[in-house]
Amino acid sequence: MSGENGSNARLDAILTRAALTRPQRAAVIFQDITWTYAEVHGRACRLAGALAALGVQKGDRVALWAGNRAEFVEVLFGVPMLGALASPLDHWWTWKDAQNALVQIRPRVLIVGAPQATYLQGHDDALRAAGIEHVLHLDDDYPSRLAAATPLTTPTPVSAHDPAVVFFTSGSTGRSKGAVHTHASLTAAAVTMNAELEIPDGERTLHFLPLFSSCMEHLIPLTLARGTHIVQSQFDASGVWEAVLKYGVTHFDAVPTTLRRILEVAPATIPATLRSISYASERMPPQLITALVERMPTVEFVQFYGMMEQLCLTVCGPKDQLRKIDTVGRRMRGAELHLRNVEGQVAGPGEDGEIYARSPSLFAGYWQDEAATASVMQGARFRGKERAHDRRARRITDEEPPSARLGRRDGEAHEARSHRVVRRLRGREAPPHGPSGRREGHRASQPGQAPRLLPAPIGSRGRRAGRAPDVRLHPGQDGCRAEQQSHAARGSEASSRT
Repeated sequence: MSGENGSNARLDAILTRAALTRPQRAAVIFQDITWTYAEVHGRACRLAGALAALGVQKGDRVALWAGNRAEFVEVLFGVPMLGALASPLDHWWTWKDAQNALVQIRPRVLIVGAPQATYLQGHDDALRAAGIEHVLHLDDDYPSRLAAATPLTTPTPVSAHDPAVVFFTSGSTGRSKGAVHTHASLTAAAVTMNAELEIPDGERTLHFLPLFSSCMEHLIPLTLARGTHIVQSQFDASGVWEAVLKYGVTHFDAVPTTLRRILEVAPATIPATLRSISYASERMPPQLITALVERMPTVEFVQFYGMMEQLCLTVCGPKDQLRKIDTVGRRMRGAELHLRNVEGQVAGPGEDGEIYARSPSLFAGYWQDEAATASVMQGARFRGKERAHDRRARRITDEEPPSARLGRRDGEAHEARSHRVVRRLRGREAPPHGPSGRREGHRASQPGQAPRLLPAPIGSRGRRAGRAPDVRLHPGQDGCRAEQQSHAARGSEASSRT
């Protein structure tokens, strides 16, 4: 993905491309708002200009603490135009939760929704102590600042490996940590997701999961596909079907609990526009996926497994939903997965081990926390701290990766993200050498210095990877909000809030 000022991959160039090539296509629909791609890009440029007027520079952080709403898109893509880092915060957090994150990243500007603004009352001193110089209220002064701003016309130059976004873990196993993703890792994730799901141009996708947690695998890739984002403020099963019918929705992203409720109120005839449902959670109950496939035979279900630290690890396509039930399928193109035992050696047949993974979507590290980063990295591979089991009757090789059952280790677990895609594809391994011929994959010790992985998995001429691991997932906790929070956490155990 090229930026306007060079050939480096950059996050905001995804929106710029959509605005240049499909300016009049509807980009965001939220309640009574409909904005085209030209309008959203214009708003993002105005936001960048307004932030620059407030002193935001390259490397600064801008935090967004709000629920699902239309402005999320312009903030996510507008902040990186300045070379600054966007950081969407969990809208379910209390003030204490949010304060912990704010103290870590010390944003110069905090943008808040109405409910979150009430949590800030009486905390002016704490906000200043966290380095926050300006608080913008989406329902108060934010619109007027945008209207008065001079749009940014030239994006600040960035390297593909400069940081772009900080996502926070749930903190249920300790302090919430900020996972830093670069322009390159987010672009690679978007390209890979589009390729594996075979997302068509102009997909009409519905968002009811929290945007702060689902934007990496949903909002950003679908913007790359120049899709129309229909945004709901919260999940309502009947409201999902109403939106599908009203807006001609072709795709949505879900978790098993939301799918269970959607199934319960499904109309007699499934709308013909709905072609694909991707889903993610710790486990899809076999009875539920069986019922979904039988009830919606024209809809293609796709499951993905990944983590907040690196999204694109495995995929299980429509043809394998029942054939490989209770697994998350094969590894995605560009991903490397290894199972290692307690001695750190490759796990043998029937042996338990930890999952080690590497992909172009690998994060750059935890924000200003070298110790935490080192604890989950071994060389260029991410140590997921999830237990797995090789259920093949032979040793694991690169050509024949393991089938595995995911679990927990030492009380920690990086959330399994499962999503379903359009059709099953055979992946390719990432070549061990980059374009320069030098071996890639070195781990950066500082956030903002991304591992030097392949910039994009598409078109690589690496070795055929063969069939990838079938990974069995343990049951997750029940409850719609609890499961959405578990999905949102991505890098830690499911949240304890119910």
